[in-house]
Amino acid sequence: MEKLKRILAIHDVSCVGKCSITEALPVISACGIECSILPTSLLSTHTGGFTNYTFLDLSDEMNKIVNHFKSLNLDIDGFYTGYLGNIKQIEDVINYIDLLKNKNSIIFVDPVMADDGKLYKAFDLNYAHKMVDLVKKANVIIPNLTEACLLLDIPYLDKKDWNLDNFKNIVFKLSNLSNNINNVILSGVEIKKGKIGVLGYNKLNNEFSYVETDKIDGYFHGTGDLLSSSIISCLMNGLSLDKSCQYSIDFVFNSILKTVEENRDYKYGVSFEKEIFNFLKNIRGVINE
Repeated sequence: MEKLKRILAIHDVSCVGKCSITEALPVISACGIECSILPTSLLSTHTGGFTNYTFLDLSDEMNKIVNHFKSLNLDIDGFYTGYLGNIKQIEDVINYIDLLKNKNSIIFVDPVMADDGKLYKAFDLNYAHKMVDLVKKANVIIPNLTEACLLLDIPYLDKKDWNLDNFKNIVFKLSNLSNNINNVILSGVEIKKGKIGVLGYNKLNNEFSYVETDKIDGYFHGTGDLLSSSIISCLMNGLSLDKSCQYSIDFVFNSILKTVEENRDYKYGVSFEKEIFNFLKNIRGVINE
């Protein structure tokens, strides 16, 4: 019997408002992978749409947790990094991965730091430059367009230049940031009006894959984390990059659609719980082929 794989998710924890660990943990676990966590900070809610939220930086505690992990000789098959609060945490996470990884560990990096052509308020260009160091250690990276441009230190792509050839050029350049990088997945790709997609690049096979779905108007918090967690779950289950992207973007779309149908307050996150069974059926169908 194949042993249970373990991913260490290195994210912040928002007690209310689905994102980061509160999406990674249920999705990865439901896909048959043990999801251990290394929390970077603790918030009463996420910061999108809520006010008066509490925040606790867990940097000091992270070091203690990692030292305990090391003493347990944990077998970690994958590392999955998301939102990191500051440059020091990026440096620490690089060191923690080096300390805990084994020769077969896969490193997934979602370089969460920007969107819509702008860095998030907490970050500056120094943070983006430091994020490149973490990305260079990764085997799989999952940026959006803004993050991709920051990693490459190029201007944000003007909307008139949003076409498949330009996006392919960006993911190809990202793959060459490091010899470690095998797969690049660019999220939030918009080529056709009313559509949104994901562009994947497998460097080992020199193959691109593009999948898309209908775009639903509105800002839906946590969908980037949900997409990344889903893609990682598929890849860890042995699915191809193309199928991983297709099933994951469908899962996110259906979760958004369910949220709209329920007339939920979007800041609390999308109703992925009601769509996860269909996502799992897709994965299981491929595994059983």
